[in-house]
Amino acid sequence: RWNKWKYDQWWEVKFIGEGIIDQGGGFRESLVEMTDELCPPEFGSLEVLPFFVRTANNKDAVGDYQDSYLPSPSCTEWSVYEWLGKILGALYRSDENMTLTFPPFLWKLLVGEHVTWAKDFVDVDEAAVMFTDELERMDEDLYVATYRNECKFSTVLSDGTTKELIPGGNDVTVGPADRQRFAALLREARMTESVQQVLALRRGLMSVIPESALSLITWNELERGICGNPDVSPSVLKSACKYGDDLSESSECIKFLWAALAQFTNDERSRFLRFVTGRRRPPAPFTVAKAGDGRNALPTASTCASTIYWPAYTSAAMATARLRYAVYNCVAIDTDTSPW
Repeated sequence: RWNKWKYDQWWEVKFIGEGIIDQGGGFRESLVEMTDELCPPEFGSLEVLPFFVRTANNKDAVGDYQDSYLPSPSCTEWSVYEWLGKILGALYRSDENMTLTFPPFLWKLLVGEHVTWAKDFVDVDEAAVMFTDELERMDEDLYVATYRNECKFSTVLSDGTTKELIPGGNDVTVGPADRQRFAALLREARMTESVQQVLALRRGLMSVIPESALSLITWNELERGICGNPDVSPSVLKSACKYGDDLSESSECIKFLWAALAQFTNDERSRFLRFVTGRRRPPAPFTVAKAGDGRNALPTASTCASTIYWPAYTSAAMATARLRYAVYNCVAIDTDTSPW
């Protein structure tokens, strides 16, 4: 029986070269690192693991959900997908989260909702959806003039591999009379390109969330439960914040903190949460405590205690500059065992 109070930390982390005593902060940091390796957030960064690939909308920067990933159609590490499915289930049943950028198409498949080409796959590959729609509506003479012998019975999947839609399809031209058949085969191939990987994820997911319960969850609820609240607004942060001794919302240095966070983008406030708590998204309660360092020092944090140690800055400009530097450059758990 799942007990979130007993299973709020599923493993203990030791980072090489960092003198960490993991009381939750290291564990949460490991979830963030896993997220970044599974679905690298920076555009153009390499996919270092084989399990997920960028969608066409992501690679081509078109349509909606341009940061999304899908299971790689060619990856056959079924045990890993099942393990990742178990992690997804554990995230849903706990207070932890991982910012996995999956399109609604994948979330719907995970909960067993019906998906369609026009409504759902367009969030994966808008160009492919537009191509098939145009192909079927196009005048025959225009089709011949536009494609001639270029259109073959094959398609490129999300991982860049080519799939023949019929035997020898790479060498079979799609004639004007073949367009309906070709479009139907293409839709089927693309909609099911990662079906085995999704089934493996679901097996793992349903080992933690029984199928009878999973069938009652909408795709939005599953995404929110796993990824957290995408809104990292100042008001959301304030509702999760407590203050240490001798500090309150009316303290001058605290006013500078909120002024700084008000100037931050949503992504920067997400970085702030990671800096303080090891999580990127709410819910993530945290405490602001006084720092013993000088007024020009950088803020420091203890992710295990979800506490930021905040210097008594003398201006909002200084507070903003110091905090922005810290959230971009000081995310390592630096109780360093290295002499350097």
